Amino acid sequence: MNTIYSCGIKINPLTVDEISTIVNDWLKYGKKGLQITGVNLEQIALIAKNKDFHHYINSSDIVNIDGMIVYWYLKMKGFKLSQRTLCADILYRMLDTANQRGESIYLLGAAQDTIDTLVKNIKARYPQLRIAGYHNGFFKNEQQIVADIAACQPDYLFIGMPSPFKERFITNYKDQLNTGVCFGVGGMFDIMAGKAKRAPEKIQKLGLEWLYRITQNPVGHSKRVFRALIPCMGVFIRHLFEKREQTF
Repeated sequence: MNTIYSCGIKINPLTVDEISTIVNDWLKYGKKGLQITGVNLEQIALIAKNKDFHHYINSSDIVNIDGMIVYWYLKMKGFKLSQRTLCADILYRMLDTANQRGESIYLLGAAQDTIDTLVKNIKARYPQLRIAGYHNGFFKNEQQIVADIAACQPDYLFIGMPSPFKERFITNYKDQLNTGVCFGVGGMFDIMAGKAKRAPEKIQKLGLEWLYRITQNPVGHSKRVFRALIPCMGVFIRHLFEKREQTF
């Protein structure tokens, strides 16, 4: 597998098709606990803020380049990259495949009204997939949630919650979840429930989704971006002259 080692973490510059092939083969043989993690501005910033975050990323089986700032940085350092791979695109591919194959999913995260709407929208758009279970993102008893997911035995677990919760939850519990694929999808629940809009394709290609999100929520998203920007730049500068390492 194409793997880059930089900033103390591993990154897999794979296409959606390549990730889809790995996932399909994994599920075909009934394997459990495939962990997929996307890295963007906020994840790189968390490397500086959270001493355990390296571990959460490096425990993943696939680490996709979700943010354009990460893509630009790696390109600047001379790594061979074909494209970045957005978590949203991976999620939609998984849902399409699950629908075609009649596979099951579990949804964890967001407010109750959001996840209720999300479930209705997924059922309408993907009528052949099975929603094995779902739960909002407001809970205190993690073991109870883990037990519920494990009892449902979903092919896919999608977690629509912020970092570092989703990465920590999957890392700590993937051996107990009885789930084929575990994937943290951040704010995609809000988008698929119609609570927020995804950036147009042209803006995605320019890597300006963050600016588009600021226009939708100027105060909230501005704070998130600028709170993450300085620690992210610090990580990049600290690792700027490290030895370039990439395996295929």
